[in-house]
Amino acid sequence: MHGTKDGAVPYGPGTDGPTKVAYAGAVGTVATWATKNGCSAQLTATSETLHVSDGSPAADTKVSRHEGCLANGAAVLWPVEGADHLFTLTPEASTALWKFFETHAKP
Repeated sequence: MHGTKDGAVPYGPGTDGPTKVAYAGAVGTVATWATKNGCSAQLTATSETLHVSDGSPAADTKVSRHEGCLANGAAVLWPVEGADHLFTLTPEASTALWKFFETHAKP
């Protein structure tokens, strides 16, 4: 779950600061977790949408995922369109987040 307008931890890849340190962004970070969880390298858009940010009037998130993960593993991206670093979750998002953690519980 990552706001596409996040000013603190940018959504996209890039470089930061005078030393131009590279960062992966949300897609790159999820790809790292996909590798760790034995998932496919391809991030695939799904038809699933969510209303995540309470500041948005409707569905603001199109879910993408890496398929074929190891048992209990996952690599899913919920880009929250137009959201900054901090936002209030909708009840729908809270339920979806809880379901995700319940489904992928640590051993």
